[in-house]
Amino acid sequence: LVVWQEDPIVKVFRDDLPPEKSSEFNISVARNEVEPLQLVVRSPREYKGLQIKVDPPADPKGNKLDQIETGIVGYTPINYPSNYINDRVTPYWKQKIPFGRYGSDGWIGMWPDPILPFAVVDLPANLSQPVWIEFKIPKSAVPGDYSGKVQLVSEGSVVKEIPFNVHVWDFELPEESNMVALYDARINTRINNMRYFDYSKTDYEIRKDIWKMMADHRITPDVITPTPTWTVKDGEVTFDFTEFDKAAEYYLDVLKFKNVYSPSYFRLFGWANLPRDKFGETPYPGEFPYKGADRSKLRPEYKKAYQSATRSYWNHMKEKGWADNVIFYICDEPHIDAEITAQMRALCDMIHEVDPRIPIYVSTWWYRPEYDGYVDVWGVSNHGGGWGRPVPVSDLVTIRKKGGRLFFTTDGKQCTDTPYLGFERMLPYFCFKYGAEEYEFWGSNWYTFDPYQYGWHAFIRQSDRPGDLYWIRYPNGDANFIYPGKPIGVDGLVPTIRLKVAREGVEDHEYLYLLNSLITLSKKQGKDTGAAEKALKTATDLVTIPSPEGRYSTEYLKDPYAVMAARKEVGKAIEALLKEVNPNPVLP
Repeated sequence: LVVWQEDPIVKVFRDDLPPEKSSEFNISVARNEVEPLQLVVRSPREYKGLQIKVDPPADPKGNKLDQIETGIVGYTPINYPSNYINDRVTPYWKQKIPFGRYGSDGWIGMWPDPILPFAVVDLPANLSQPVWIEFKIPKSAVPGDYSGKVQLVSEGSVVKEIPFNVHVWDFELPEESNMVALYDARINTRINNMRYFDYSKTDYEIRKDIWKMMADHRITPDVITPTPTWTVKDGEVTFDFTEFDKAAEYYLDVLKFKNVYSPSYFRLFGWANLPRDKFGETPYPGEFPYKGADRSKLRPEYKKAYQSATRSYWNHMKEKGWADNVIFYICDEPHIDAEITAQMRALCDMIHEVDPRIPIYVSTWWYRPEYDGYVDVWGVSNHGGGWGRPVPVSDLVTIRKKGGRLFFTTDGKQCTDTPYLGFERMLPYFCFKYGAEEYEFWGSNWYTFDPYQYGWHAFIRQSDRPGDLYWIRYPNGDANFIYPGKPIGVDGLVPTIRLKVAREGVEDHEYLYLLNSLITLSKKQGKDTGAAEKALKTATDLVTIPSPEGRYSTEYLKDPYAVMAARKEVGKAIEALLKEVNPNPVLP
C-alpha cells in the first residue's frame, strides 16, 4: 500500500501511479485560512472499510491545529467532452446525442469531483483513491511548524502511518476578502432542482444552507431571496420588504457578502431578445415581437412603472445602508446590432434618470464603446475573447480610466473534464493583475441530472432571439460545483474539489493583495523591496491576457506545480516585509 501527496490543483485519476521518488508531506497556511492536504492511496490488494484517522498536528510547545475535516474524493462519469452542443434538427421526441468538436482538453471516463463527507472508503485493488484533508487555522494560531500523522486503519489495525508537516505563516488573512468570486445560487428552476433537496425545508432555508457553504468558502451568491413582493396601482409600484429584509440582514450583515445583484424582476433582457414586460407593462406599442418598433423609445407607461419600482428599491437599500453592495444587473450578453444598441441605451437612460449613481451592470464580454456613459460595471472576458473577439488589455485600462468598474464574466469556461483545477484557482490572479474587483459565474447548483450518476447535462430548450428555439447541452459540470446531499443520504450539501480550489484562489488573492500593500508601505519607509517585488511578479506572471479558454487547463497551466511554488515565495516575502515594518502597519 502506497500513499503520496498531490497538489490540490491537480485532479487525481483512478489509473494515476505514484511518483518515482517519495517526498515529505508538507503544506503551508496563514492564520484565518483553510488549506487542504490531498493524499492519494493505492494498493495491489483490496481494503474494505479503510478508515482515515488524522492525528492533529502539534508544535514543539504542544499547540495543536485541531480544526480538521476529512473527505473522500468521489468520481462522476463523463460521456462526451465538454462544449456547447447545439441541436436544431432533432425532433422533440427523439433522444439527443452529443456530437461535433470537443470544447475541452478532457476525455470520456470517470472524473474526480465531489468530496464525500466520509472518513471511510472501500479501496479497490490497483485503483488510486484521493483523500481530501482540510485544516482550518484560527486567528489565534501560533505561527511555526507543526507535525502530525494520518493513519490508515483496516479491521482495527494500522496498515499505514503517514507523517506530515504544517507551516503556519506569521500573518493572517482578513475576514472579508478584497475581491469577489460570485456564483449564482439556484433552487427552483425549469428542471426542478428541488427534487434533490430535503422536502421538509423551505426554498429559503435551503438557500440559506447554500449561502452559508458559499460564505465558508469565500464565495458570494448572486441575489437575495425571497425578493420584495410588489403591487402596482396607477403605474406606481409598492414593495413589501418584510421578508426580504430578514434575508438581506443574514446575507449582508451576518455573512457579510460584499456584492448582491438587484432582484431578478429588474433584469431586462439577454442576448438578442426584446425587453421583458415589467410590472404589468409592455416595452413598446403593439404586440410582441413589436415589428417596426423604435427600440430607442420605450412606452411612457413602461418607464413609469419600472422607474417607480427602481426608485422604491434603491431608496430602501440606501436607507438600510446596503446601497454600496448593490449591482444593478440588467442584461446578459447583448448581441451586436443597431437595434440592440438602441434598446440598451434607452433602458440604461431609464434607470439613470432615477439616480445616475445606480451601478448598471451588463456582461458585455468585451469593451463596447457604444455603451460608454450607459454601462457602469463591465463584465468582460479574461481569456482574451468573447464570441471570438479579442479583449486587449488596453480595453481593460480604458474601462477603468473612464471610471467604469471591471468584472470578469466567465460563463461556460469552467467544466469538470479538464485535468487541472486551473480556472478556479487562477481567476483571482487575473483579477489582481488586471484590476477586476470580481469574477462572476452563472451557477453553483444547477442540476439537469443527478450529478453523482451523470457528470453531464441534459439537452435543454433555449432561445437567444425571438422565434429561434433550439436544443443545447451545456459543458459538463457547468454551474454545479455544489452537490445536494440527499441522493447519497447526507443531511446537507456536498462540496466539490472545484469549490475548494475556488476558495484557494480567493485566498491566494489575499496573499497577493497583502504583499502588494506591504511593498507600497515599505517603499515609503525606504526599505529594500526587490525580493518581494520579484516574488509578486513571479506570481502574477502565471496569468496573461490573451489566454486560452478555461476549459483547456493544460494549455494555460503548463506546470501546475508552479502555482504553489509561487504562493510559497509570496508567503516568505510577506513574512520578511512584516518583520521590517511597524508590527501593526496601516496598509494602503
